[in-house]
Amino acid sequence: MVEENKIYKEVFILDDKGFFIGSTYLNIDGNQEFNFTTIPPGETFMKPRFDGEKWIEGVDKDEIMLEMLLPVDNSLISSKDFLVLKILEILKKGGMIMDNTWFFKYCMFCWAERKIDESYLDMAKKMNMLDEQQIIMIKMTPRIEEK
Repeated sequence: MVEENKIYKEVFILDDKGFFIGSTYLNIDGNQEFNFTTIPPGETFMKPRFDGEKWIEGVDKDEIMLEMLLPVDNSLISSKDFLVLKILEILKKGGMIMDNTWFFKYCMFCWAERKIDESYLDMAKKMNMLDEQQIIMIKMTPRIEEK
């Protein structure tokens, strides 16, 4: 008896919402009890999600940038600063703050106040929220002295 020659192909496994879980090799001719695609996810996505035709970013980059500014431990900043950041978060989520000019000016302020560092600016650049000239201008902004 001759064993069947099965062709195994790399597949990319998806959860119920289309988010990438992992990859494996399998015979795609058979029925599978899970969602998958043979199209590899791009390496630039923070949380790849397959929409049925192509890979898309699965997280809201604006939300991530705001979350990075909002402290996990409220006791690390003054109540006034925390209140300002919460108001900005509400405005952003409500769609009232959308343009790059606002974000650029806000980053400049946060840089001066030492609330963000170069890694934050690098991430903003990768996410196309700031361009190279804006980052240079932010880095040229004088910073308050550390206490």
